[in-house]
Amino acid sequence: MTCDQCTTLYCSDLADNCGAVTGCDVILACIVDTGCGMNSTRDTKECYCGDNVDDQTCFGFDPTAPQGECKADMNAAAPGGPLAVGSVFFDVTSPVGAAVQETGCRRGFCQTECGL
Repeated sequence: MTCDQCTTLYCSDLADNCGAVTGCDVILACIVDTGCGMNSTRDTKECYCGDNVDDQTCFGFDPTAPQGECKADMNAAAPGGPLAVGSVFFDVTSPVGAAVQETGCRRGFCQTECGL
């Protein structure tokens, strides 16, 4: 089974939602292309924060604290820096949250198929 087939089978609602939220596809592509969500133990926060920046520091007031590979895409989708990104990280109505939630579903049900 491919990643797309598995996603359709187990995560179709979240995938449909991501497709309907402008900008979600850009963030999801970054997560997939960079592999930053692979083996995540922090709900894909590594993609925004980086591997060595804790959540409190990352989502604080310092816009230079986040070091993740998808920081630019997430900042563009949630203008206002780390506090703004943190506030929508799990909100499926935002591009950031929609991509994070689909990635979480893929990791839960399609980890092997999607390389997560």
